[in-house]
Amino acid sequence: MALNLNEKVFVLPTLQAAGADVSLANGSLAIKGAEPIPVRNIQTAQLVSTTPGIGNVNTITLTTTIAANTTYSGVVQQVVSGYTYNFPFTYTTGAVAPSAATFYAALLAIFQEGIASGAVLGTVGGGSTDVVFTSSPLAPVAAFVLNNLSVATVGKVLTAAASSATNASPRVLTAGAAHGLTIGKIYSITFSGVTGLGNANLEGRTIFGIPLAATTITLLGTTNSGAVDTTAAVMTVSNLATETFFSQAGRMTGYSASNSYVGLLTSYISEAAVESGVVIPQLILADTTNNTVANVNAYLNAVIAALDGTNAAEMVAAL
Repeated sequence: MALNLNEKVFVLPTLQAAGADVSLANGSLAIKGAEPIPVRNIQTAQLVSTTPGIGNVNTITLTTTIAANTTYSGVVQQVVSGYTYNFPFTYTTGAVAPSAATFYAALLAIFQEGIASGAVLGTVGGGSTDVVFTSSPLAPVAAFVLNNLSVATVGKVLTAAASSATNASPRVLTAGAAHGLTIGKIYSITFSGVTGLGNANLEGRTIFGIPLAATTITLLGTTNSGAVDTTAAVMTVSNLATETFFSQAGRMTGYSASNSYVGLLTSYISEAAVESGVVIPQLILADTTNNTVANVNAYLNAVIAALDGTNAAEMVAAL
């Protein structure tokens, strides 16, 4: 994401009542501590967060019957800080075709050696019927190039059976089992298959969630719009970390790399005479670590409400 020299970035270290922080007056979105944003001139508007994501889960399997004197190979491409790194691997069978268990164990050992040497970043498991490679959240897999092998990549899906979501503002999701996410961080979660009177509040949407306990996740930007049923839903946690926002936020006064932030990224046409017509990106992040969930949720809802009914409303990508 390219950002020009007119970029303006801010941290909101404290969030009081949403009305004191966010308002819409005379066509300008006013956020405490930031310059007013002319809503009618917004080109794009996206709710963003410094989300850690999780690693890609990649299951590697054979596409054909194991043969003798055959080479099985591939390349894993991972992206680290904008650069693509390659991990090539090769396994050639002998004069007698090995069993599937022997084949996958050998492939597992190759990945384990690559991880130990730092050639590939992540963890690996399996080894009897497949090899499951989970990349580091900071080094997502960009692509696999495979010969005689195939790969299936999926995101982390929260257990839906026995799950529930409160009818509150914000809603609290209780997963059917421990979610394994880091407490206090922000994750991007996509919902499908949610039913019930208030399902429009979740169904088909990608929402920022803050895990506050082993099985519970507070869903930011949600409201008490009616009861919902999540027991048959698919709730997928994003594989990718939003590194772009970490690097941008690092230039902010008061920013802490150990904290989580959520806010708004806009691109709008300036009305100022000295820069009239210049497209200005503006990033406003709120510190979620040092604020209550209720305040952060009120802030996000106020931003959404300010954009609602404007040309930018359909451009809000996350909530």
